Amino acid sequence: MTQLEEVRIYGVDHSPWVQTVMLACFARKVPFRLISSPSSIVSYLQRGLVMPVCRWPDGSETSDSYEIMKEIDKRYPTLSSNPQAENSRQSDLERLFLNYALGRA
Repeated sequence: MTQLEEVRIYGVDHSPWVQTVMLACFARKVPFRLISSPSSIVSYLQRGLVMPVCRWPDGSETSDSYEIMKEIDKRYPTLSSNPQAENSRQSDLERLFLNYALGRA
């Protein structure tokens, strides 16, 4: 088995969106490092303070937790991939985050 390269996740550990990305990496045994700052000054000036942002081993970046999750699914597929289960999981996550966001306000 080959060693996977580390993924960098830019965000803060108390964010449920960042936690989702970290848990997805953990579940797939993808090494990651959490960094609590913007990925670069250029990205900060272009997008503002957007987190999470994921920097992949090839140097590319993905922002937005949903887009990051899609990219994790593409880059690190599991043997038990089931499209219906994935759609259900996505819907469950969206409901969870909506409830959380409304509850914080």
